[in-house]
Amino acid sequence: LGSVPIPQKDDDIDLVNYDHVDFTEEDNNFTLKFSDKEYYNSGAALSVSAIGEEIGDFEVLDREKNSSTAKVFALSDVSSEFAVAVQYSGSNNYHVYRNTWYQPETVGQLIDDLELEKFLNINSVYYQEYKPEHKNVMYMADSELIWNTIFGDRTLETSGSNDDHEVSISSIDRSEKYCELEIGCDMPVYGRFNFGIKVYMNGAVFTNLVERGTHFNIGAEKAQALIE
Repeated sequence: LGSVPIPQKDDDIDLVNYDHVDFTEEDNNFTLKFSDKEYYNSGAALSVSAIGEEIGDFEVLDREKNSSTAKVFALSDVSSEFAVAVQYSGSNNYHVYRNTWYQPETVGQLIDDLELEKFLNINSVYYQEYKPEHKNVMYMADSELIWNTIFGDRTLETSGSNDDHEVSISSIDRSEKYCELEIGCDMPVYGRFNFGIKVYMNGAVFTNLVERGTHFNIGAEKAQALIE
């Protein structure tokens, strides 16, 4: 990707995510108290064209827990339940803050809240086989196939609970054959890089796309067709 120029504090930033951005004193701000939730600085910054309506003034804490007030804005076409933009006093920069407790209820909500069709970058695919042989193979991603298979049914319920037995991988029969697929992804606009979407033989899909992780089940037939 090459080197990315580091903007001055009051520059109108287009999109700077690929390298760490040093905003001097701005980079020290870390936590936003908003809507009875805590949002954390993602390290990403956006231009004014990506900013929606102003929500109001809220408290921001730096890493030493010192408090200040900043303006909070919605992101265009992105749910404020997932992320907002924060502008510190005296600055023109807009910093992306993510809600670390965000959890969607359905695949459709996940797609819409994050504007996933626009912002999800699907990169490489890693096939991992444990039985009958042990092998790891990397493929170039067929993004359209992956999207349609994993996110094609918007009605599927999602869960952040590891006790959801309906999608639990513990139910997979591993006696003769066991394999899984991991899809490497990025979402630079939210400061998310190198996270994964795992697809298991029984249809379970687990991802750390959201902070606390979420999972759902696409069905064994779809999953095995994608894996194999």
